[in-house]
Amino acid sequence: MGELPDAAENYGFAAEKYELIQQLTLSRLMKIKATQCKDGADVAVKEFDALLLELDPEHKAAELTDAKGKAAIARVYNARAQAILDQEEGDLKKALEDATYAAQIGWDRSHIALYTIGQVKDRLEDFGGAIESYSKAITANPKYLDPHLAIAEVVKTENPQRALEFYTSAIEVHPRSSIIRDKAYLMSELKDDAGALALLDTMLADPPIEEGEGIGEKGSTEATLYKAKAAILADLGRLEEALVAAEAAVKKMPNDEEAIQMVADIKSSSTEATA
Repeated sequence: MGELPDAAENYGFAAEKYELIQQLTLSRLMKIKATQCKDGADVAVKEFDALLLELDPEHKAAELTDAKGKAAIARVYNARAQAILDQEEGDLKKALEDATYAAQIGWDRSHIALYTIGQVKDRLEDFGGAIESYSKAITANPKYLDPHLAIAEVVKTENPQRALEFYTSAIEVHPRSSIIRDKAYLMSELKDDAGALALLDTMLADPPIEEGEGIGEKGSTEATLYKAKAAILADLGRLEEALVAAEAAVKKMPNDEEAIQMVADIKSSSTEATA
């Protein structure tokens, strides 16, 4: 089963859960998100339009005294903003209005709406505004990973040193192998190959556990880190060490096609170098 069908199924389970505990707005929200996975963002936006017309016809959700009801409506506005972002030609002005309203209603997860505001501004190429919104999201919840990564991506070209700072803070929040890899690659691009390799070796000595993995099930994580190490070493011309790293990646994940190809490419380069 692919990623979207999996997500649709999970949203369906969530809808059932919320219905059981009589949080009907959230149940309907989850059903629409399941629909989006199956039928696309355009269909979902229309369903969100109808739901919000019913829930908040006068746009006065901020005046509600029911905190749970207010938070639920905020989530629907933010979800519609996210769905608009997923449209090919979505109304970004509307998405910005939705996310801003969600952040102002009184939602206890306002950091999510602030992140969405940043995404919309990023799409509008208001990069300064995007960074400001992402920064506000981090201030509201420093443990929220997404805005750390978003700032790193926005500033990476113009200010790579600042990007490194946000990759570092992202790793502190959640040491995903993909983030560690991206930080190592950026360090290498900045001519700090020794630092990049040291980072990878440190993480390989005690690999982080990622979602879906348990203790003793770190193969995918380790393979990602070994592949990054192999790539950096190969770029440095240290082909024997690169081959060791690439083969270690294959050992951790025998069906990893990228790792298998890296081994073949490094062997080919080594043959050419000695010819």
